[in-house]
Amino acid sequence: MKKIEINNYIVNNDKGVNARIVLLSDIHYHSKDDLDKLDNLYKCIVKINPKYICIAGDIFEESYVRDTSYFIKWIKALAKDYKVIMILGNHDIMMHGHHKRLVNYPLLAKIKGIDNVNILINDHVIYDNINFIGIDLPYGKFNKSVFYLNYFFKGKKHLVDSDSFNIMLCHSPIDILSNYDTIKFLDDIDLSMYGHMHGGLMPNIFRKISNHRGLISPRSGLFPNDCHGYIKNKKAIISTGVTKLSEKNPFHFFNFLYKSEIVIIDIVSKYHI
Repeated sequence: MKKIEINNYIVNNDKGVNARIVLLSDIHYHSKDDLDKLDNLYKCIVKINPKYICIAGDIFEESYVRDTSYFIKWIKALAKDYKVIMILGNHDIMMHGHHKRLVNYPLLAKIKGIDNVNILINDHVIYDNINFIGIDLPYGKFNKSVFYLNYFFKGKKHLVDSDSFNIMLCHSPIDILSNYDTIKFLDDIDLSMYGHMHGGLMPNIFRKISNHRGLISPRSGLFPNDCHGYIKNKKAIISTGVTKLSEKNPFHFFNFLYKSEIVIIDIVSKYHI
């Protein structure tokens, strides 16, 4: 059984919000061979007992995967007790060997049809004064200019609710966090959550001293910034992911070196006694 690493972060707020959230990312579900992975996650989540489960993309290994009925059963089981908020990652909208967006709309429709499950594609949902915003950046290229990002996010301004605690879910932090101070949209975001970086494949024992840096990550080269943990000055939490190296990665046999991660986020009101 693959070990699971659980990291817990406390986020204070002045909007009267108290809630426990579990953050997952990069599950990379491939087939029924992943049942043990899903089962272990489920058992841990039940013990944690959050109110919300957020999945920050790369749910599937590719948009058209085998044996999706097993994954549907897993989501249904979680949604019986928790509200599930999901966004898409680059793997969820692509097929290996293809160079165009291939979204599996029938599968997404099945998931959207489950009670208490939301798939947010440039959309939002509000629960108990928490506004969950799902951002779907185009994945053709990850390197985006500040001008492009401000133009893109300007069109998403309507998703922000000034009276709520605003949480933004976006699969990749690349370019967003490196330009944090110049993207005006982020001024209205109380917390953002990401995946995609796979922790920069930084071994667990070095993470605390790495200042959120990684060894290597997708399209970011060696020693990239903003790969894991709670980056307080940017109000961002980056999950290292359930799967560090996907099945299609030729080095996936090194997965045994890394634990799957579940992130617990406790949103705590400053006025809570």
